[in-house]
Formats: sequence, structure tokens, C-alpha cells
Amino acid sequence: MNQSRRKFIVAAAGTMVGAERAMAASQDSGPKAQSHQESHIPRDKACDYSSSYVTFVTQDETNFARLQVESRCLVLDQEGKLLEEFFQYASCKAEDTHGEDRDLFQDPNYDFSGIFSREHYAIYRCRAPQTGDIAERGPVEPRFQEVRFQIRPARNVQQLDHVDAIIKATLQGLPLVGRTEICDKATGYRAIMEYPVKTINVRPSGNVYQVDTGPVAFPDFDAEAERLVDRMELSYVAYNRDCEAHFIILRATPVTVRDKEVCRVCHYSEFRRMPAKNVLMSATLA
Repeated sequence: MNQSRRKFIVAAAGTMVGAERAMAASQDSGPKAQSHQESHIPRDKACDYSSSYVTFVTQDETNFARLQVESRCLVLDQEGKLLEEFFQYASCKAEDTHGEDRDLFQDPNYDFSGIFSREHYAIYRCRAPQTGDIAERGPVEPRFQEVRFQIRPARNVQQLDHVDAIIKATLQGLPLVGRTEICDKATGYRAIMEYPVKTINVRPSGNVYQVDTGPVAFPDFDAEAERLVDRMELSYVAYNRDCEAHFIILRATPVTVRDKEVCRVCHYSEFRRMPAKNVLMSATLA
């Protein structure tokens, strides 16, 4: 195991205490767990992505930004203990927040999105052309005064164990939730990515399906980084069987003209094809 891997394990273990406390709280289904400030669901329960949010509060409470959750990622150690739970939220455009008598969208503009755990954050600013780093990453405090989690469980979740069940649920218009699990062979760490299935293709006559959806919070186990948050990236996921997943990851991507790089843009351009365990579930309509 190389030095980077050792540092990764030590750094990840350092987040375990806070994460385990969060998971202990997630078992509480009483009023406290469903408060406006903090709510949790057990990791074996699927999220209702239509009504789950993270809200960051800026210093001095100058702004409360509520962001709809689009995916979550649980990173587990070799023994299955939770190291950190990440929530990826929907993108918006750079704005003059609470502006008066002026343009609300910034010019030049950029796409704003990100990921929160209860300990760390990553903010992605995608510009055209892209200059500097795509992501800003760090501990939640002191960057934010507070981050609130309103994570709600989906109702009447049913695992779709056969392709015909996937096709039936798709054509019935039921909400679908996917889970994709990958493993890092070097450390034994696992990641479970969960997400609403926004796009799925089916062909009943051939009894086949194909998921193509995202973005999702993707843990890049190959990255040279110590903290888990420094390995989190945005990706789309595609698959048409339960044992393999294809990912395409957001990167600063060169644009070339006559073999000469003229600029870089943010684009989903890095491909990964990985062994995986894919599960699809249906839920009750809201």
C-alpha cells in the first residue's frame, strides 16, 4: 500500500466518530430526528429525493440556501462501518443573491453545485472557459455558520429483482431509485451511491433496460488525496446489468483546434468502467 493510501485510511478514520454519531441518530424515528434542523434516515432506507434538502447558512445568517438533494454516497470501511455520508445537491447559476435594482444573474456566469457531508463540503464552479480549480473543498466550519439536513425516506420502497419488474415499474410511471456499490481493492473500502433514476430506457420486446442518469456523488478511489471529500467528484452513471457500471466524470477538459489547445471547459469527459452491484427500487407516487 503506497503512502497516499495510508494517509487516506488515517484521514478517513478520523471522520468515523462524527459519522457514527450521525448514524446512531439516524435510528431515532422520533420528533427530534424529523426536526427542521436535522433529520436522518438509516443507510438501508432509500431517500425521497423530491423532498430531501440540505440548507447552508452563511455567517451572520445573511443567507439560508436550501438545495435539493440529487444523490447520496456512503463510504464504508473494510468492516462495513460508515466513514462519511455525502449528499450531492442540484445545480443553479451564479447569482447576485437578494440583489435589488440590478441583474440577478452574474456576468460572466457559472454553474454552481456541490456536495455536503456533516463534516465537509465541496463546491463546484463550472465556467466557460474554465480557469483555476473546478472545486473548492474544506471543513464545514468555519466556512458556513451551519448546514442543515432534511433527509426524508421514500415510501413503500420495493426492490425490483427482475428485468420484467423494472420494465413494469418504468412504464407505470413509478418513481425509481438506484443504488450502485463499488469497491476499492487496495483498501477494501466500499461506496454505495444512491440516486433518483431520472432517465431509463426499456425495450419490453427484448426484456432489456438501460439506466443513464445523474449527476451523482462519485468517490474517486484512485485520486491522490487524504480526505474523503477531496476524492468526491460529480459523475453520470449508466448500466444495463446488475454487475457492472459505467461512469463519466466531470473534468476540466481541453478544447483543441488543429491539435492545439485553445481553452478548457467543464465537461463530463473521463470514462470509467467498473465492477459494481446495481439495484433498482420503486417507490410510491407522492
